[in-house]
Amino acid sequence: MKTLCIFDHKGGVGKTTTAGAIAQGIKATRKRAKVLLIDADPQGSASNTVYGVNASKWTLYDVLRDRCTPADAILETEAGAILPYSRELALLDAELAKTAGKDFYIKKKVIEPLNGQFTHIIIDTAPGLITTTIQALTASDAVLIPIHSNAEGVEALQMSYDTIATVKEYNNPSLNVAGAVITQYDGRANVTRQYEELIKDVADGLRVPLLRTRIRRAVAIDEAHALRADLFTYAPRAKVTADYEALLKELKL
Repeated sequence: MKTLCIFDHKGGVGKTTTAGAIAQGIKATRKRAKVLLIDADPQGSASNTVYGVNASKWTLYDVLRDRCTPADAILETEAGAILPYSRELALLDAELAKTAGKDFYIKKKVIEPLNGQFTHIIIDTAPGLITTTIQALTASDAVLIPIHSNAEGVEALQMSYDTIATVKEYNNPSLNVAGAVITQYDGRANVTRQYEELIKDVADGLRVPLLRTRIRRAVAIDEAHALRADLFTYAPRAKVTADYEALLKELKL
């Protein structure tokens, strides 16, 4: 079972879209794959927008607070299997502030009990740095950093790497940085290409692979989200779908 965390300190970088597209892409292109998306973001965009889950009896929060098992909370939707969010995830920072071992909650309470039931687990995290994000990084085999090709992307890459390095040092020495992927890409803009070169220099300095795949801007993503549809089913021939297929191959998922 492979566990991949999608993480960036900044919001609005296509993190949730990328998490959903990777999970749905594996499901669509790997016949024997069993994929689970875990929504560890209190904003719940993966649950609401990508998987169409507006309400659920049990959530990730309930699993982490020992109110139910992971199997109790997992929902099977047309877009795939998801362990949905709760706004209460935002409360964990205060609730677990003095709790020993809190960084290992997702690993111990979610990932380990599900071992063997899925081939791939994708974890969508919140922008910024909250308890569930540290837990997700601690529980994962690898982390992918979606970024924009702009000044904020350069800063976000450095900040994200610093957090990942800390988690590797104290919680998860085997955490692999799968790479950084540029999203919402527009190769026609000169400024995009200029920042792309700068990001490559920064990534090389951090020893973070800057993946060859570029995820282009696309209306198909917004349309699929509006319809609560799987991108690979809704727009199988769209350029952005091909981009995500290329990303899966590059990540060897």
